[in-house]
Amino acid sequence: MFISFAGDVLLPRHKDWHIILRAIIALAPIVPALLWGRIFARWIRGMDELHRRITLEVCLLATTATLFLFMALHPLGKAGVFQAIGLHAGLDLHTWWGTSWLMVCFYILGSKILNRRYR
Repeated sequence: MFISFAGDVLLPRHKDWHIILRAIIALAPIVPALLWGRIFARWIRGMDELHRRITLEVCLLATTATLFLFMALHPLGKAGVFQAIGLHAGLDLHTWWGTSWLMVCFYILGSKILNRRYR
């Protein structure tokens, strides 16, 4: 997230930098994300079968719920629904920070639901 934040701060301020350098800065967050994915996969492989199933289902639920929420928010925003009910600011979840927190919230909710289901 720090590398992504640094890119978000540096790139708009330095449009005169060479295109290759700007592309490297823009794509730099992919490397830590891939390393995190590898660590996450190793963590899941180390689980027993039931815990692995629950974790994979929770991850799928959190990802899908976030996707569907964004799919619903976009047309509602275009239709002017948020302005009509007085939500002009503070609803920008389309940032990396908002998306991360939204997925964490859906992960916690899904974890509570699915752990209760398997008791």
